[in-house]
Amino acid sequence: GLGLGLFCDLAVGTAPGGAEVWGEREAFADGVVLGAPPDDYSDEGQSWGVAPLLPRQLRSTRYRHLRRLLSANFRHAGALRIDHAMGLVRQFWVPEGHSAARGAYVAFPAEEMFAVLAIESLRAGAVVVAEDLGTVPEGFREDLVRRGCLRTQVVYFERDHSGEFRPADDYAADALATINTHDLPPLGGYWSGIDLRLRAAAGALDRDTTLAEALARREQ
Repeated sequence: GLGLGLFCDLAVGTAPGGAEVWGEREAFADGVVLGAPPDDYSDEGQSWGVAPLLPRQLRSTRYRHLRRLLSANFRHAGALRIDHAMGLVRQFWVPEGHSAARGAYVAFPAEEMFAVLAIESLRAGAVVVAEDLGTVPEGFREDLVRRGCLRTQVVYFERDHSGEFRPADDYAADALATINTHDLPPLGGYWSGIDLRLRAAAGALDRDTTLAEALARREQ
């Protein structure tokens, strides 16, 4: 009943061997992939295997590739979610074939990137939802509010200092609130702890936590 239409999703990057890279090879960096540094979600960091755009090349072409990409994704969208929206400010690049521990941040011209996003969203008459989960630059969430983007709040992560889930009244009015995301377990799996068992089997649990301890915390 909102009249919003389709809620679409813009992925954080594109496959290095895909048509997007093939069609405009000079816009993309060689020998590196996008990822994330070590954090509470992953002790080893993450390497996503997708190709990053080159910030200087974007600027020299007046953001041609970004404009085309956003325009295409806004075309049928009433709202567009920008996956890992911190990439508009900085991106974590990982050398191909290496762990994320060898990665480094690369700065992007944030004011210009956000300006292109604002122009294309206005042309499409669409809402922008920024996924701001993970390691966020200082002041980034305040910038999102100032720019009119909706933030992202996920029930699993919304805890107070004692570990209790926050009440609905504590959520921001300018946020998209969801139970989970595309890379988190569904509620049934979370409730039963199957995600913890799978992570333990894959060796991906926090190295200082046993499975029994993790399950006990989840149950509590």
